[in-house]
Amino acid sequence: DFGLSREITSGHQTLRGAIGTMRYMAPEVCLDSSYDCDCDIYSYSILCWELWTQKVPFEELATPDLYREQVCQRGYRPLYSPEEDPLFRHYSHEEEQYHQNYPQHRPVQTVPNEILVLLSQAWKQDPKARIRWPKTKNQLALIETLVGLQLEERVLC
Repeated sequence: DFGLSREITSGHQTLRGAIGTMRYMAPEVCLDSSYDCDCDIYSYSILCWELWTQKVPFEELATPDLYREQVCQRGYRPLYSPEEDPLFRHYSHEEEQYHQNYPQHRPVQTVPNEILVLLSQAWKQDPKARIRWPKTKNQLALIETLVGLQLEERVLC
Protein backbone atom coordinates (compact mmCIF):
# COMPACT_ATOMS: atom_id res chain seq x y z
CA ASP A 1 0.00 0.00 0.00
CA PHE A 2 3.08 2.25 -0.13
CA GLY A 3 2.17 3.94 3.17
CA LEU A 4 -1.28 5.04 2.03
CA SER A 5 -3.37 2.54 3.99
CA ARG A 6 -6.27 3.45 6.23
CA GLU A 7 -7.61 1.50 9.17
CA ILE A 8 -11.16 0.25 8.83
CA THR A 9 -12.85 1.08 12.11
CA SER A 10 -16.32 -0.27 11.34
CA GLY A 11 -17.36 -3.55 9.79
CA HIS A 12 -17.57 -2.00 6.33
CA GLN A 13 -16.23 1.25 4.96
CA THR A 14 -16.44 2.69 1.46
CA LEU A 15 -13.84 5.14 0.17
CA ARG A 16 -13.37 7.33 -2.89
CA GLY A 17 -10.31 8.86 -4.52
CA ALA A 18 -7.25 7.37 -6.17
CA ILE A 19 -3.77 7.61 -4.73
CA GLY A 20 -1.09 5.11 -5.66
CA THR A 21 0.56 3.31 -8.52
CA MET A 22 -1.92 2.88 -11.37
CA ARG A 23 -0.75 -0.51 -12.61
CA TYR A 24 -1.64 -2.05 -9.23
CA MET A 25 -4.92 -0.18 -8.75
CA ALA A 26 -8.22 -1.95 -8.92
CA PRO A 27 -10.42 -0.66 -11.74
CA GLU A 28 -12.92 0.88 -9.34
CA VAL A 29 -10.15 2.91 -7.69
CA CYS A 30 -8.66 4.04 -11.00
CA LEU A 31 -12.09 5.12 -12.27
CA ASP A 32 -12.71 7.10 -9.08
CA SER A 33 -15.72 4.96 -8.14
CA SER A 34 -16.52 4.04 -4.57
CA TYR A 35 -14.46 1.13 -3.27
CA ASP A 36 -13.73 -0.87 -0.16
CA CYS A 37 -11.22 -3.50 0.92
CA ASP A 38 -12.12 -5.65 -2.12
CA CYS A 39 -9.71 -3.46 -4.11
CA ASP A 40 -6.81 -4.85 -2.05
CA ILE A 41 -7.31 -8.40 -3.31
CA TYR A 42 -7.08 -7.07 -6.88
CA SER A 43 -3.81 -5.26 -6.12
CA TYR A 44 -2.50 -8.37 -4.39
CA SER A 45 -3.21 -10.48 -7.48
CA ILE A 46 -1.33 -8.08 -9.77
CA LEU A 47 1.64 -8.08 -7.41
CA CYS A 48 1.60 -11.90 -7.26
CA TRP A 49 1.53 -12.06 -11.06
CA GLU A 50 4.58 -9.79 -11.15
CA LEU A 51 6.43 -11.97 -8.65
CA TRP A 52 5.65 -15.20 -10.52
CA THR A 53 6.48 -13.89 -13.99
CA GLN A 54 9.21 -11.40 -13.07
CA LYS A 55 7.54 -8.99 -15.50
CA VAL A 56 6.18 -5.50 -14.90
CA PRO A 57 2.37 -5.68 -15.11
CA PHE A 58 0.75 -3.77 -17.96
CA GLU A 59 4.11 -2.51 -19.22
CA GLU A 60 2.72 -2.55 -22.76
CA LEU A 61 0.06 0.02 -21.76
CA ALA A 62 2.12 3.16 -22.19
CA THR A 63 -0.33 5.84 -21.04
CA PRO A 64 -2.82 6.24 -18.18
CA ASP A 65 -5.64 6.64 -20.73
CA LEU A 66 -4.73 3.34 -22.41
CA TYR A 67 -4.57 1.66 -18.99
CA ARG A 68 -8.02 2.99 -18.05
CA GLU A 69 -9.49 1.88 -21.38
CA GLN A 70 -7.95 -1.60 -21.50
CA VAL A 71 -7.82 -2.61 -17.82
CA CYS A 72 -10.55 -0.60 -16.14
CA GLN A 73 -13.18 -0.54 -18.86
CA ARG A 74 -12.48 -3.62 -21.00
CA GLY A 75 -11.22 -5.95 -18.26
CA TYR A 76 -7.80 -6.70 -19.77
CA ARG A 77 -5.55 -8.64 -17.37
CA PRO A 78 -1.92 -9.70 -17.67
CA LEU A 79 -1.26 -13.17 -19.00
CA TYR A 80 1.86 -15.23 -18.75
CA SER A 81 2.28 -15.87 -22.43
CA PRO A 82 2.13 -13.29 -25.23
CA GLU A 83 0.70 -15.88 -27.60
CA GLU A 84 -2.45 -15.94 -25.42
CA ASP A 85 -2.56 -12.19 -24.93
CA PRO A 86 -4.98 -10.24 -27.19
CA LEU A 87 -2.70 -7.20 -27.16
CA PHE A 88 0.16 -9.32 -28.55
CA ARG A 89 -1.72 -11.08 -31.36
CA HIS A 90 0.49 -9.30 -33.88
CA TYR A 91 3.56 -11.15 -32.64
CA SER A 92 5.77 -10.60 -35.66
CA HIS A 93 8.40 -12.81 -37.24
CA GLU A 94 11.02 -10.25 -36.18
CA GLU A 95 9.91 -10.50 -32.56
CA GLU A 96 10.08 -14.28 -32.71
CA GLN A 97 13.59 -14.06 -34.17
CA TYR A 98 14.53 -11.67 -31.38
CA HIS A 99 13.36 -14.17 -28.75
CA GLN A 100 15.31 -16.93 -30.45
CA ASN A 101 18.45 -14.78 -30.34
CA TYR A 102 17.78 -13.50 -26.80
CA PRO A 103 15.88 -16.26 -24.99
CA GLN A 104 16.36 -14.51 -21.64
CA HIS A 105 13.84 -11.91 -22.85
CA ARG A 106 11.20 -14.49 -23.74
CA PRO A 107 8.15 -14.15 -21.47
CA VAL A 108 8.13 -16.47 -18.49
CA GLN A 109 5.63 -19.29 -18.86
CA THR A 110 6.06 -21.05 -15.55
CA VAL A 111 3.06 -19.82 -13.59
CA PRO A 112 1.36 -22.94 -12.20
CA ASN A 113 -2.25 -23.41 -13.25
CA GLU A 114 -3.34 -23.36 -9.59
CA ILE A 115 -1.85 -19.89 -9.20
CA LEU A 116 -3.43 -18.70 -12.46
CA VAL A 117 -6.83 -19.86 -11.22
CA LEU A 118 -6.33 -18.01 -7.94
CA LEU A 119 -5.20 -14.86 -9.74
CA SER A 120 -8.15 -14.97 -12.13
CA GLN A 121 -10.49 -15.15 -9.13
CA ALA A 122 -8.74 -12.23 -7.42
CA TRP A 123 -8.55 -9.76 -10.32
CA LYS A 124 -12.16 -10.00 -11.51
CA GLN A 125 -13.67 -6.79 -12.80
CA ASP A 126 -16.60 -6.87 -10.36
CA PRO A 127 -15.20 -6.30 -6.84
CA LYS A 128 -17.97 -8.38 -5.24
CA ALA A 129 -17.14 -11.35 -7.49
CA ARG A 130 -13.51 -11.45 -6.32
CA ILE A 131 -12.28 -14.19 -4.05
CA ARG A 132 -12.21 -13.22 -0.37
CA TRP A 133 -9.10 -13.18 1.83
CA PRO A 134 -10.00 -16.25 3.96
CA LYS A 135 -10.55 -18.38 0.85
CA THR A 136 -7.32 -17.03 -0.65
CA LYS A 137 -5.45 -18.12 2.46
CA ASN A 138 -6.98 -21.61 2.23
CA GLN A 139 -6.14 -21.94 -1.46
CA LEU A 140 -2.55 -20.81 -0.91
CA ALA A 141 -2.17 -23.40 1.86
CA LEU A 142 -3.49 -26.07 -0.51
CA ILE A 143 -1.11 -24.95 -3.27
CA GLU A 144 1.79 -25.04 -0.80
CA THR A 145 0.86 -28.63 0.08
CA LEU A 146 0.59 -29.64 -3.59
CA VAL A 147 3.94 -28.06 -4.44
CA GLY A 148 5.51 -29.82 -1.46
CA LEU A 149 4.14 -33.17 -2.64
CA GLN A 150 5.42 -32.56 -6.17
CA LEU A 151 8.89 -31.74 -4.83
CA GLU A 152 8.89 -34.89 -2.68
CA GLU A 153 7.86 -36.95 -5.70
CA ARG A 154 10.77 -35.56 -7.73
CA VAL A 155 13.23 -36.38 -4.96
CA LEU A 156 11.96 -39.97 -4.72
CA CYS A 157 12.17 -40.58 -8.48
